[in-house]
Parts: sequence; C-alpha cells; structure tokens
Amino acid sequence: MSAVIDQGQLGEEALNRWLSQSGMSYVAICQAQETFAPLFSANVKRPDFLVLFESVGLLAVDAKNYSYSGGVYTLELEAELRRSLAFERLFRLPLWYAYYDNAAGVESWYWISALKAI
Repeated sequence: MSAVIDQGQLGEEALNRWLSQSGMSYVAICQAQETFAPLFSANVKRPDFLVLFESVGLLAVDAKNYSYSGGVYTLELEAELRRSLAFERLFRLPLWYAYYDNAAGVESWYWISALKAI
C-alpha cells in the first residue's frame, strides 16, 4: 500500500472514531472498489461517510489527512473538486471535506463544503 493510501486510511479511521465518540448518527461507506457502481470509477467522488446533522440534514463527508502547509489545507488535484461537485449534482446531497489535524498529539477536525473549497 502506498503512503498516500495509508495516510488517507488513517484519516478515515480517525474520523470514524471521532464520529462514534460524538454520538452522531452516521454510516461509514465501504471503500472497496468492487462495492461501487461503475459511475464512481473516475468522474464521481465516493464519500467516506454519510453523517446526519440534526440541524442541517444528511451530508456526505470525505475525510482528508493532508499536511497543513502555508497556512492552509489544500486539495492536491483540481479533479478532486470536479468529482466532488459531480457527486453533489447527481445525488443532490452536499459533500463536505473533514480535514484531520493531529498536531502535538491533539486531534482536531476542520470542515469545509466542497462548494466553498473551490
């Protein structure tokens, strides 16, 4: 497994723990490619979780475990945003990114809508 995949998996596992401890209602989505329709192969983002926020409704969430750089968290590829917006358009469900930060051993999460991340 590559370092990027390992890093992403660590982010997903950390968000799963955080959601579980928070008592929020959520569904972790299996990321095995054989469990997804061909629609998700290249052009549509597969979220990591569906999370119910009682005041907002259901959100699709993609965990990110990228390094904090230059005062911001960034997405590495423009294609990532295109795939996320395609998910929102097709499913009519907002997609948010949850950025994991474990600086100095303190876990924090930074949330941003895919629409705002543009």
